[in-house]
Amino acid sequence: MLAERRELAAEGPRFCIVHQTRGAWPGADDLRVGCLRGEELAGVLLLHEEREHQVRLSPAEAELFNFLAQRRIAQTSSQIERGMRSDPFCAAQRLRARSSNRRSAQFHRTSIKTYAQRIKAAIALAFAETGIPFDPGDVMIAQRTVWNEVAYAIRARVEWRHAAG
Repeated sequence: MLAERRELAAEGPRFCIVHQTRGAWPGADDLRVGCLRGEELAGVLLLHEEREHQVRLSPAEAELFNFLAQRRIAQTSSQIERGMRSDPFCAAQRLRARSSNRRSAQFHRTSIKTYAQRIKAAIALAFAETGIPFDPGDVMIAQRTVWNEVAYAIRARVEWRHAAG
């Protein structure tokens, strides 16, 4: 347990993003994270003391967390909006939501700040529930650019799990 606390202090918290296959549907393979056709975002887990704790994110918040975790470089709201519109995995998520009559998230430049604040709040709740003494603002980063915009990033150890549903 002491070794894990030292690791947490040195490297930050660990998260696992779960992608799940639930049958065939049109989509694109995403080789950046090893996604296969038909995978959808199932959730985000906080890994602590050899246990998994679900981070309570809405589907839209989980999709933004996934997108930012893949990029590792802070991006402005405009960059995120453009990136998510052109990303094959994000496009497949929207298509899957429409095909199942679910409302899909609209990632507009003006809504990114709200989603980022909600992600930070969900991380804070997960940290409180697990007793992790870590600032959620050190994970969900919002930093001002020289152009007076805000750039967002996820700073944590993140792994992806691909599972059959």
